[in-house]
Amino acid sequence: MREDPTIPELFGMESVLGEDTVRRFIKSVDPGLGAEGIARQAKPRWSDLPDPIILDWDSTVQPK
Repeated sequence: MREDPTIPELFGMESVLGEDTVRRFIKSVDPGLGAEGIARQAKPRWSDLPDPIILDWDSTVQPK
C-alpha cells in the first residue's frame, strides 16, 4: 500500500506511513494518556450502538 499513489489521494493524506514508523510512535505515547485518548474517542461510537447489542459470531454461516 505504501507504494500505491492512489491510497493517499483517496484518503486526503500526503503519504502512507510505514509499519516501523507507527510502531515507534505508539511506543512513545504514555500508556495512561493513550488509554484516555482511546476511551475519549470510543465513547461517542459506543453510544451510537443500539441497546441491547449482541456481540456474537456464528462460524457456521457460510456466505455464497
